[in-house]
Amino acid sequence: MKQLRTIIVSMLAGALLATAGTTFGAEAYKKISATLRPDLAVKVDGEKVKLQNAPLTYNGTTYVPLREAGQILGATVGYNAGTITIDSKEASKVNETTTETGWITLQELSKHVDSITLGGNDLALTIKKGNTTIEVEQFKRPAQGSEVSFQVTGGGELRAKFLQYETQLSVEDLTNLGVSF
Repeated sequence: MKQLRTIIVSMLAGALLATAGTTFGAEAYKKISATLRPDLAVKVDGEKVKLQNAPLTYNGTTYVPLREAGQILGATVGYNAGTITIDSKEASKVNETTTETGWITLQELSKHVDSITLGGNDLALTIKKGNTTIEVEQFKRPAQGSEVSFQVTGGGELRAKFLQYETQLSVEDLTNLGVSF
């Protein structure tokens, strides 16, 4: 009888331990239903910017793509081993040396122009300041670390550097195309 009791207690303890992980473990991923909102305007420091990926709304809260928002704001956004990192210090170093390096980030440029639009089906880049409009129809991102020269609609060229988390444009080319700082 004592042996039967030990077997039953052992089986119950085993069953409890076997289900403990499922009881305490929360769902790692959960499917949701959200609404894409390409109709929403996004402004940074009062300047309208166009996101390549539309914001979405879920449970009354609007979400924008973190990496894209970070790039517009000049921050470095990374993901490694389940951790998202945002570093705005690195971006401010680039902004402080814009005139020395001859390159300007899209976020910094947005402070000096009327609007920057990046996106669309053909990944077009449009920069507007006063009566000046710079359009690059095929502003496709090449490999990280590349420097590329793009043809501007109407003539001229615009050089761009594609770093890991940001895009920089040539200050000299922007000036030649009519954008003054």
